[in-house]
Amino acid sequence: MGLPKESLQPKQYSTKVPIETRVGSTQSRQYVNTRALSQLNQGSMSIQEFYSFFANLWVEYTNIVYASVPLEGLIAIQSVHETSKCDQFLMKLRGDFKAIRSNLMNRELVPLLDICGRAS
Repeated sequence: MGLPKESLQPKQYSTKVPIETRVGSTQSRQYVNTRALSQLNQGSMSIQEFYSFFANLWVEYTNIVYASVPLEGLIAIQSVHETSKCDQFLMKLRGDFKAIRSNLMNRELVPLLDICGRAS
C-alpha cells in the first residue's frame, strides 16, 4: 500500500543548526548542511516525518551548491543530484525497510524519490 501523495509533501522541520551558522559564509553553510545530511538517519521518525526532514535538508544543500554552478553545468548537476537524493534517502531508512530498499535499488532505472516514498 502506497502513501498518499499529500503525505510526501515536505513539512518544515528544524534542522537544529544554529542560525548564526546558517548566515555564515557559503562554505561554512555547505559544511554544516553536508554534515547534517551525512549524520541523518530515520531513527524513530515515521517515514513521512523523515522524508520531510530529509527533503528540507536536501533543498538547503542544493540551494547552496547550485548557487555556485554555471548555468551550462546546472542541468547535469541536477540530474546527478536527483539520483543521489534517492540513494541518500534509501540508505538512511531504518532496517525494516531493507526489502523495499533492495527492490528499488535493484531496478535498472531507479525511480525518483517521490516514487520511492510511495513504495513504502
